[in-house]
Amino acid sequence: MYRYLVSVKGYPRRTSLRACFLICSLACAACYALVLYPNQSLTHERYTEKVLHFQRFADTMRPVYDEKAEHKFMKLGSPQAAKSLAELRKEVSRRLDLENSMAIFRRHVRRIDMDFPQNFWPHGIPPTGKYRLQYDELFETIAAQNRCALVGSSGILRNSTCGKEIDEHDFIMRVNLPPLQGYEIDVGSKTHLVAVSHIVVAYLSKYFSARKSQQPTLPSRRYLDAISSLNDTILWLPYDTSWRSRPMRDAKARLKKLLKHLRSARFKYRVAYSPAPLYPQTIRRFWNKNATSEGFLLFTIATLFCDRIDIYGFWPLAQDLHGNNVTHHYYDTTTLHKKTIPDEFTILSRYNATGVIKLVVDRCKNS
Repeated sequence: MYRYLVSVKGYPRRTSLRACFLICSLACAACYALVLYPNQSLTHERYTEKVLHFQRFADTMRPVYDEKAEHKFMKLGSPQAAKSLAELRKEVSRRLDLENSMAIFRRHVRRIDMDFPQNFWPHGIPPTGKYRLQYDELFETIAAQNRCALVGSSGILRNSTCGKEIDEHDFIMRVNLPPLQGYEIDVGSKTHLVAVSHIVVAYLSKYFSARKSQQPTLPSRRYLDAISSLNDTILWLPYDTSWRSRPMRDAKARLKKLLKHLRSARFKYRVAYSPAPLYPQTIRRFWNKNATSEGFLLFTIATLFCDRIDIYGFWPLAQDLHGNNVTHHYYDTTTLHKKTIPDEFTILSRYNATGVIKLVVDRCKNS
């Protein structure tokens, strides 16, 4: 018996073990084919049914999920949950600093000498010592304001007769140098601060480059005319001007080049920028939004220095309250195609309902 186990027909023992292993493997395969495979098929069918059932459940609940997502502003601690401008200012000031967001060059600083360093002090902490003296020598902070007006460029302002009401505010803010001449009845004539995007800076730079070849473009000329009509207005570049931000990596060089062209005395404006990279990443994270318009950015910063904010010219719909068609801008006839305004308008509407701001979306009453 021992010899049988050790040797079968002259083959060594290890060959017999391999044969036994092969036989066991074949037996297991046969059992799986005869017994387990039908159960596995049934399990797969049940799994498929569960997946389909879950998909049907998800489709049924999707409207509920969308509604929950729409009301995410109700989460505690988010800026959308503020019930007053003071509460909103408190939320904004926890994450943004006015000095680090809007540094206004003092009047004695020549435009040709203006530089735009970012991360002026580490981690957003206000500078001290020699850095504090250096900052105070070059920059100043915007003063606190009582009644502020933030004026957008929506076609909702056409025939609104809001110009007089807008001009009665203590501080008036606009976006991207909109034309005022010829539209004063609806949009007013005063401007104290304009948020200028890197796109406008690029247009103006192209204008001066094209002027040498006698081929200036119309949009660029419009922006230049708007600058010419300013009177001690603050031009604020809130975009990231560091080389790390790819879309705006040329903004700093273009801005410095532009200021050399605009150093003529006939242009009466002041220059401001953001020492800390503010837009777009910081503002997007603050509002938890994928995209944020320049107007909403300006509204966010205005909460830090305005005691009251009235908003005009923000409207995302193709028709006004009376069913009239609304153009993209009050100064042109282009079709409405805003992408980031609708959800911002929803937030502003809720702020208006709770008294945080005043949102004007209809004609103004003439006094």
